[in-house]
Amino acid sequence: MTNDFSISQIQQNVAKRLAQDVRLDRTIDLLSLFQGLVTDKFGRVRKEVLLFEAQHIGFSEDEVYNLLDTLISQKTLKEDGEYVLF
Repeated sequence: MTNDFSISQIQQNVAKRLAQDVRLDRTIDLLSLFQGLVTDKFGRVRKEVLLFEAQHIGFSEDEVYNLLDTLISQKTLKEDGEYVLF
């Protein structure tokens, strides 16, 4: 039984790391998309434009807003009303 338990733990750790890697990849994809968009004179992009473009490449609305919330709370991006900027 000890072997089953340790194999289970290893599988859980691998799954957790894989999920973290996927989230990091998606975050990088969203930031790359953001950098490729045309900004206004203040360097801002409308959230709805970012959402539209992100959905076009396979992001869900929830995923975009969750990633934006994380990036804003980490101070990677700034929020300015209906806009986001670096």
